[in-house]
Amino acid sequence: MKKALIVGLVLAFTAGLCLAAGTPSITSTITEGLKAKDAAAGPDYSTPYRPYVKKSGGKAWQLQEGFEGSFLPAGWDSARVSGTYSGYLTRVTSGTYPTCTPHSGTYMVKWYCFLASAGNRMRLMTPPVRIGAANDSLSFWMTHSTGYPTTNDRIVVEKMVKSGGTWGSWVLVDSFSRYQPAFSWAYKALPLGMHNGDSVRISLTCHSMYGDNIYLDDVSIGSAYTPTAGDLELYSIDAPAGSYMAPDEAFTPAVTVSNPGTTPVSNYRVVFDIDDGTTKALVYTDTVDVAGPLDPGNTYQAGFDGFTPQGLSNYYVTAFVDGPDDTYSGNDTLTSYFRTFNELQGQVADDNAGGAGLAGVKVKVTGPATDSTFTDGSGDYFFFDLAAGTYTVTAAKAGYITETATGITITDNMQTTLDLSMGYPVLVLTPTDSIYCILPWGGADSTTWQFTLENQGTRDMAYSVSWPELVKGAKAPVSLVLDDGSRDNDIGIGGTAEFIWVNRFTPAGGEFPFRLQQVQLYFSALGNVAIGHGIQIVVYENTTGNNDPAVGSNLLYQYNTTVQAVDAWNVYDLPDEVLLNGPGDVVIGVIGLHVPGTSYWPASIDQTATQQRSWAGWWTTVNHPEPPTLPPDDSWILIDAYFPGNWMIRGYGETGSGSVAWLDVAPATGTVPAYDTGYLTVTFDAAGLD
Repeated sequence: MKKALIVGLVLAFTAGLCLAAGTPSITSTITEGLKAKDAAAGPDYSTPYRPYVKKSGGKAWQLQEGFEGSFLPAGWDSARVSGTYSGYLTRVTSGTYPTCTPHSGTYMVKWYCFLASAGNRMRLMTPPVRIGAANDSLSFWMTHSTGYPTTNDRIVVEKMVKSGGTWGSWVLVDSFSRYQPAFSWAYKALPLGMHNGDSVRISLTCHSMYGDNIYLDDVSIGSAYTPTAGDLELYSIDAPAGSYMAPDEAFTPAVTVSNPGTTPVSNYRVVFDIDDGTTKALVYTDTVDVAGPLDPGNTYQAGFDGFTPQGLSNYYVTAFVDGPDDTYSGNDTLTSYFRTFNELQGQVADDNAGGAGLAGVKVKVTGPATDSTFTDGSGDYFFFDLAAGTYTVTAAKAGYITETATGITITDNMQTTLDLSMGYPVLVLTPTDSIYCILPWGGADSTTWQFTLENQGTRDMAYSVSWPELVKGAKAPVSLVLDDGSRDNDIGIGGTAEFIWVNRFTPAGGEFPFRLQQVQLYFSALGNVAIGHGIQIVVYENTTGNNDPAVGSNLLYQYNTTVQAVDAWNVYDLPDEVLLNGPGDVVIGVIGLHVPGTSYWPASIDQTATQQRSWAGWWTTVNHPEPPTLPPDDSWILIDAYFPGNWMIRGYGETGSGSVAWLDVAPATGTVPAYDTGYLTVTFDAAGLD
């Protein structure tokens, strides 16, 4: 009796980023993870950078909350606005990122921006408070910190008024960015306006941009002022009026001083200081001397000499008033902060969801500057402090076709808006039932079917068809190892660009052909590597016999993934086995995709006994080119020239030989346009299966 081959058709499609036959849609998960801290962000100051803060003064408070009792306090509420990170809003006794203790008492509120990805927003709402006819104020203390100067973590203050028995909508009052050039507990005071006894609720909403945590303490709403005899109050900083300004554009600083006391005040001075948050230097100071008098209940606006911010920087403003007739100093000072910037912003829409905003899209800009961010829960993205020039903007998300916009111009003193849309193909395969046939083993029989590929999605579907290879011969394990298992050091180029490190393995000739199935990599926390950092595993084959793996290497495989563990081996089972035909060298490497800008050494190395087979390099650009052919165009070295040793990169596979042709697909690759149809012809042939 002749043997027979029973075959079942299983076609695997690659369309766009990831698409399988018969799959009507694609989903993806973005994993939030820790990130390496920026050692160049500067020290964690234990005292305010400027010594002036505004005190609570002689207010009679409608509400005072130090968060020392139950949490949430009675009558308070919280509500998630966007994002999914659990534990975002909590109460703590001490803080990290930045290191701090409560402003007063034992407890303080914490918004966990350090782990909550950009787009997480959480409200903290006061109970209703009746506001009188006076211009009453809200005050609170929040932390400013030096970490992550480009992330605009902030507290947004809103109020809601109940008028005629009906609550209105939230109305913006002000916004306070978390970043400043020095750590401080900063006092914030905001007038709430005239409400004539209306009920008012206050919302403090933290907008996380994945930077340092924000801490809050001592929230108060004041309803009446207890006058002192002669009193000077720094009522408001009028200019600069916002948190962001165009660089190199002059403005005239101005403040308003009031006399909430009961007697006139004369012969006082008003001072306006500006510190550069980058250089930590005082860059502007001016004083206005006022003879007066300033009568009770009146105000005076002081104007100063003009100031022009130089380039892109962060600025810290302090204004204060004093004089011999000022009987109370607790309301003499206000602080403010502004940033000069060029901004790019927009929304990424999901064409497959009717144009709704798409969250979790990585938006990257390349040009005079390189930066990236993720869209928030509404699909919005923002870039601040971009140098002027022409940029390319890309939007990428797992399961979606990457979109690219070129020639985007950023101009000084202007805001640019760029909206993008993304989609993906949706493949419907007909027929979808399993198809089987029986063919005589080694005979001349064959059979043919036709399949229909219908693309019901919003993007063209570039597809390729793959099928399992049949091989002859016994299977045996293949191990590719150079290191002895001990990590002795961590190497990198400082974190300013992507970096590739590879091992050159030479299996015995009898082990070819074999399939590489698994790669193992060791990462160390001492190299500032953290779980979630992006990497790309690359596999090359070199049959030239040259000891330099860059001479004649052919790129066979790329796999984007992330660091799974630190101070441990990371095991990666390759989604697709890599066929190595040999004989010659197998080159396995890693490209570190995380570019923090400083202090980053991702490549762990064993330096016990070098095999002189470990190489490293980098490119003239921050990011690697596609494809990442060897050698890189900047530097390419045997690591022994600097640190003799072996990269902790290992490979494992299984031998097999004699690939047998048994199936033909036409066309095996192609493109089906959006809302269109294509066809495949599949033929089984058992002639070679003897």
